Order: sequence, then C-alpha cells, then structure tokens
Amino acid sequence: TISSHVWIPHQELMAVNVRGVGHIYVFSTRTGARVGTLATGLIGETLTASLPRQSFASDDFNVQMVTADGNGLATTHLPAPMPASLPPTSEPSSKSSKRLQRMAIGAGVLMLLLIVMAIAVDQMRRSNQRNTFVRETAWVQEQIERAESLIRAKDYIAAAAALEAASATAQKWPEMANLDDRVQAIRRLPAIAYGARGHEQIGGEWFPAEVVKAWREARQRDDPKILAAWERAKAASSAGQWEEGRIAAEEAIGLMDALPIKPHPDYQPIVLLKNQCANQIMAAEMTAKGMVLFRDQWMTPDERFAIQQHERGLVKYREQWMSEADAFAARQIDQGLVLHEGKWMTPEQKLTAQGYVEFEGAWIKPDQRAAIVRQREEEAQAAMERQRELQAQQRAELARRQQQAIAEAQVRETAYMMSQLFIKKHLPSGVSARFENFGNGEVLVVLSEGWYLVRAPIELTDPGGDVSLKSYLCKLRPLGNGDRWESEITTMLN
Repeated sequence: TISSHVWIPHQELMAVNVRGVGHIYVFSTRTGARVGTLATGLIGETLTASLPRQSFASDDFNVQMVTADGNGLATTHLPAPMPASLPPTSEPSSKSSKRLQRMAIGAGVLMLLLIVMAIAVDQMRRSNQRNTFVRETAWVQEQIERAESLIRAKDYIAAAAALEAASATAQKWPEMANLDDRVQAIRRLPAIAYGARGHEQIGGEWFPAEVVKAWREARQRDDPKILAAWERAKAASSAGQWEEGRIAAEEAIGLMDALPIKPHPDYQPIVLLKNQCANQIMAAEMTAKGMVLFRDQWMTPDERFAIQQHERGLVKYREQWMSEADAFAARQIDQGLVLHEGKWMTPEQKLTAQGYVEFEGAWIKPDQRAAIVRQREEEAQAAMERQRELQAQQRAELARRQQQAIAEAQVRETAYMMSQLFIKKHLPSGVSARFENFGNGEVLVVLSEGWYLVRAPIELTDPGGDVSLKSYLCKLRPLGNGDRWESEITTMLN
C-alpha cells in the first residue's frame, strides 16, 4: 500500500511511505511518461524519488506499486506540488520534510564515506602490489647474479635451479619481460644447456659424464704408449730413418684417434713429425723417378721449365716456346687464315675484299657471273615451257585413265549384278538369296582376258527358314554393246 507522500520542492524530491515489497513507479499525468522509480524491500519504508525539473512544478503524478511477483497494486494519484515559496500546508508534512532532509544528508555522508574508504582500499592494494613488484624484481635480479656466479664456479645445476626460479617469478609480471629475456638468454648458454645435465667441458666442447670418464681412463692408459711411440719417431727421424719414424708416428696417431674425445693435446706436433718423415720418403722416391721439387711441388723438369717460360711471358705452340704475338700469327695460319691489309681473314674474305664473287665454287668477276646467270635464265625459261607442255599431257592422260577407271568400275558392278541373276537360276526351288553390296570388301570382280570373274558371299534361306552363308563363283562376259551377258561358269563354293 501507499500510505502517504510529501513533496520536497527545494530538492525536487518526492517521499512516499509504502508497505510491501516491490517497485514504485511515478508517472506524469500530463505526458504519461515514467519520471521516477523507487524500490523497496522493507515494510513501512519511506522512499524518495528524484523528479525532473520541468515536471516538478507544473505536473501531477500517478504513483503505482508493483510487487515482486509483477502484480500492480495501490495506484495513487498525487496532485502537483505547491510552489516552493509557499509554506507547508500541514505540520506532519513539515516534519516529514525535515526527516527526509536529514535522511538525504545522512545518505550523502555515508556515500562519501564509502567512496573515501574504497579509494583508500584501492590505494592500499596498489601500494602492496607495487611493493611486491619492487621486492620480487630485486629478488629476480639477485637470482640472475647468483646464477652467473655459480656458472663461474662451475656449479651448473645450482645455477639452472636459480634461473628456473627467477623465470617463474618474472613471468608473473609483464613489466619483468626484459628480465625474463635475460634469464632465458643465460639458460640457452652451453654451460646451462649441457652443464646442468651433468655434461663436462673438455677443450671447449661439452660431453656427457660417461664419455668424459671413458676419455680420462683411456688417457691414463694410452698416454704412456703415445709418448713412447712419439719418442721413437723423433729418434728415428733424427737418425734419418724416415720409414721407421713414420710408422712410429702413425702408431701414436692411431692411439689418439681411438680416444672418445679428440683431438689429443699432442696431436698436431706428432702429425707434423709424421708429415716430415713422409715428405722425406716421398723426396727419395721422386728423386729416383727424376722428379724435381719446385715451389713445394714435385714435378718433371719439363713441367718446371714450362712454369718458368710462362713466367717470362712465353707460350708453347707446336712444341715451341714463342711470344704471344708469334703464337697468335701461327694459330691464324694453321686455321687457314691470311693476312690482308693488316687483318687476318679467310681466303674467301680476301677475294671478296679484292672484288671477286663466289659462283658455283669458283671466284669470278661480277660481270662474268651476270652473263652466266642470264644464259641460265633463258635455258630455265625454255625448260619451264617444256615442263608445262609435259604437265598438260600428263593431266590429259590422267583424266583419260580416270574416266576409263570409272567406266571399268561401272562394268564390274554390272558384271556383279548379272552374276547374281546367273546364280539365282542355279538355286533350288523355294530358296531365296541375299547378296552383299558391291562396295563390300568380300565382293571380288576381276577382268581377265575379256571375262569377268566374280567371287562373292551369298546368304541362302530355305523354305524352312534356315539360313546358310556361302560363296559363289561366276565367269561371265558382255555380248554386243553390253546389253546381253553370257556365263561360262556358275557354281556354289563351300
């Protein structure tokens, strides 16, 4: 229910005393628009609605309560408020107005206190977060420095653990991305990537612990043998026993190559000694073969002489050493070129330069070629005339033969038709026959000594309807002007 209401003109407020749980809607009677909304959840609660300035002084209102289940109840009409300059009409309304003012002021103070408290809490939260960030940044930097110190002390496992902890903390803060990048860069170092897994660095490379252990054991076992072989190699080389020195050096190198980790610290000096022995052996062999050592290379005396001649600017052509210019001239002559007016050219180019022209394999003057060409053109024209006459005769002969072939084809077709009449006369009574077309490939008509020999397939159907395929042969020829034919042989073939 809506029990009472009071206007508060100076604050443009309206207070409504309600009983019930739901919403209070205030509607303008003049426009029908909703101008205020209140909500209540207590019994006997006094609510205050703020109204628009343009409606407050010149409008009256309908107040409707809608309960929580959506039912509309207790619609109350409220007249327009009195002007702000008029005194209150009743003592209860004045008391209600003062009470509402105190309530509004209290609500404002409470709201201000809540805002101040929220700001203070947020500042405290931000301060704590900032302090935590500063503290953890310092801790991450401390872990990085500690990891670098542990790496220098070769405690790689502890360094990796410190870097992992620093990375986990740095990744919680986007502001620490640069520190995390530094951590990841250190973690990619071989000292962490390999050392933290138990690898050991030997000669600048990292090897698993078991490999390093096997290498140390092999060094302890084989180093005395290597040293002994090296001493033998040095003694043999000092005595000029180059083959013995090479064998001893290779024995030491073989022991070094068998080590799990290479190279051996003494590998290069022993290899150098072996190469010296091998060079001395090769020198003896090359000298025995007549070779000479020239600029650290073994070669024949001729090869050495060739190098020396090249250095003098000479070239070898046809087993002779000569200057570049002489060699060039010799090459041009060998290619069949001749020198004409300071230029190398072919003999043909020389003749052309001298005014000759090539004609049928011979070089002649242009007026001679012109006379020959005129004579040949005249002969060619006469030959063409003869050729045209011959072609006309050939075309006439071809036309005659074509006409004759057409006529013969017509006569052969007539012979085939007449043979059908002759074979029908030899068929038993009641038997019908069907023949293939003349153009069928199985129909054969041949002219021989004035007679036409016809061999063709035939389909026979007896009175009972049975069909059989056979062939027949007919020898016939035309009589007189071809309107009558006679047959010499007409027979059925199996």
